[in-house]
Amino acid sequence: MDFQTRYLRYFLAVAEHLSFSRAAARLGLSQPALSQRIQALERQLGFALFVRSGRSVELTDKGEALLEPARGLVGYASRIDCLIRDIRIDRPRPLLIGSAMYSDFPERTALLAAFTAEYPDDLIETETGYTLALFQALEEGTIDVAVIVGPSPEPQFEYLVVRWFPFELIVPEASDLARQGEIAPEMLRGRHLASFRRKSYPRLYDQTMQPLTELGMRVISPPDQSPAGMLAYAALHEVIVPMPFTVHTEDELHSAGMVRRTVRGFNPVAGVMLVRHKGTSTSISDKLWNYTRRRVGGGNA
Repeated sequence: MDFQTRYLRYFLAVAEHLSFSRAAARLGLSQPALSQRIQALERQLGFALFVRSGRSVELTDKGEALLEPARGLVGYASRIDCLIRDIRIDRPRPLLIGSAMYSDFPERTALLAAFTAEYPDDLIETETGYTLALFQALEEGTIDVAVIVGPSPEPQFEYLVVRWFPFELIVPEASDLARQGEIAPEMLRGRHLASFRRKSYPRLYDQTMQPLTELGMRVISPPDQSPAGMLAYAALHEVIVPMPFTVHTEDELHSAGMVRRTVRGFNPVAGVMLVRHKGTSTSISDKLWNYTRRRVGGGNA
């Protein structure tokens, strides 16, 4: 159904890419056609959404203010559309599960294996993606639930914690920090920290990095942002890597000349979580959700 969100979707595509050409390619439109539709939306709203300067595109302050409400409205429209589709279908559809990259921990495997053993006739389809893409898919209703690794999600989502991870730092074996069973926070002042960039996962970055920078640590962003790249960079430059959840094996750390240590007074910030959008409870997702709650408890559901 058309819930009259087309022009908001055009706006969101340009806001995401900050490029009319890339947004047009994604939407299957020509660039002039997309520009005309954005201009028509701006005329209807009575204010500009973007500042256009040559090939550069930026949101105006008013466009920035509209961004999150527009995402919410488009997300609700998408979920209603999916609900209508499900109601029309006269046969059971699969439970659609999104799994985040690096979420293949034993707890996730055990949960889904136990669920399928308990409900062998239920159909399940899984897909793997980056965490931010999975949250977007939950907003749009294209998946029912997601298994993510990270901090508690934004308030529009509910979650069940399958496993919390201790907050750890990966430090060089030759460092004085490696000789500590538990690192005192004051020992971190002035030290360098290799970190992923905030835009990759803003919520995890804020909850992980802010307490460390408040201690006086200095952040470096390595060119290779993969876990292996971060570890290699830290080993080469003898700097510290924050590890809010377990990524590396002991053998990998030993080969790189690094060890893991906890920080005194730091609580877990990340875990393996089952997540879904609030207000989108269905019989399909409820079965896995209730089974998980009985099995592990925890969360804000």
